[in-house]
Amino acid sequence: MSAPKYPSTLAPPGVPERNVLSILPALSPLLSSPAHVRLLELASGRGVHISAYAQKFPNLRILQPTETDAFMAGETDRWVAERGLQGRVRGARVLDVIQDGEGAWEDLREEQGWDLCVATNLLHLVPL
Repeated sequence: MSAPKYPSTLAPPGVPERNVLSILPALSPLLSSPAHVRLLELASGRGVHISAYAQKFPNLRILQPTETDAFMAGETDRWVAERGLQGRVRGARVLDVIQDGEGAWEDLREEQGWDLCVATNLLHLVPL
């Protein structure tokens, strides 16, 4: 795949990097808890947020990014790799939350379940 499935949802360059500065303090009480070690991120985008979580919160042992298609999953993985975080962040999985079948929720069941699920890149796309 050479282009994203939903190109209109891409954030302009620099926006995720700016937003993460506000997101980290807001989520810190949850993400820093020793009880929370398995994080599922929906709509990881270019990987800015999941990388920041991996860098800031060492208690997170499993960080699983997801994206809606193989193109964007590759973008997520590239960002993570450029920061040397492949040992902390799993490879991005394809998950289109509005589709059934392959790449659906059933494919992401974790044996012990997820402690947290974040969707910071997804919620701004929800129509009011």
